[in-house]
Amino acid sequence: MSMQPSGIIKAIWRYPLKSMLGESLAGAVVTEHGLFGDRQFALIDHATDKAIRAKQFPELFTYQARLKDSDTLIGSNGKCQVAITMPGGEHTASDDPHVDTKLSDSLGRSVTLAEISTWSNGDKPGFFDDALVHLITTSTLKSLSQYYPAGIFDPRRFRPNLLIELSDETPTFVEDSWLGSTLHIGENVCLSITDHCARCIMTTHAQPGLPADANIFTTAVDNNNKNVGVYASILSTGLIQLGDAVRLNS
Repeated sequence: MSMQPSGIIKAIWRYPLKSMLGESLAGAVVTEHGLFGDRQFALIDHATDKAIRAKQFPELFTYQARLKDSDTLIGSNGKCQVAITMPGGEHTASDDPHVDTKLSDSLGRSVTLAEISTWSNGDKPGFFDDALVHLITTSTLKSLSQYYPAGIFDPRRFRPNLLIELSDETPTFVEDSWLGSTLHIGENVCLSITDHCARCIMTTHAQPGLPADANIFTTAVDNNNKNVGVYASILSTGLIQLGDAVRLNS
C-alpha cells in the first residue's frame, strides 16, 4: 500500500449551529460523532417542524455561531453551549432564557434553538446532511479558479471542516480519486473517504467578505459534475491541529 499524496492541514472549521457561519480553529478533537461541537444545534421552524437551512434562508449567513468555550478543545463535561452573533451585532446564546424569542424576532419567523441531544434526528448524531466530516484540497480550489478567474473560490463558500494543502499543488480535482482510501492525520486520526460532495446554490450566497456569485456553482457543475471536495467517515479519533501531516493510504 502507498501513502500518497502528502500534505498538511491548512485550516480547520467547525459549525456549531447548522447553516450559520462557523468558526476557524487552531485545533479540534475528532470524536466518533465528528469534530467536537460541529452541527450540534439547529433552528427548528415552527411552521414545518424542520431545521431551517441557508439554502432556503440565505440570511443565515449573516449570523455567526461559535462554542462559548471555543478557546478549549472540548467543552466542560463534554457539553456544548453555542454563542450567536446576530446581524446587528446583538448577542445571544443557548443558555439565554430568551434565546428563542431573540432569534425569532431577528429572523422574522418563529423558531426554536434545538440541540441534537434533545431533538430526534433519526440515526444521525448531529444536524448533518450527508457525512460527519467534509474536506477540500487547495488543489481543487485552484482548479476552479483556473476555470473562472473572476470568481472568489474562498473555502468558506464550501463550508468544509478541513482544508488540505498538498505537497503537489497541481490544480486538479485530486480528492475525487480518493474514494475508498484512508486519510491519516497527525498521529491518531484516520478518516475513510466515502463520497463526492455535490454542491448546491448555497455556494453562491453572499457572506461577510464574499459577494453573491451564481457562477461559483455553475463552474463546479460545468467542470466537475458539481462536485467540490469529499465526505469522510471516522475510523479513529483524536486531536488534530493546523500543520498536522496528512497521508493517504490507497
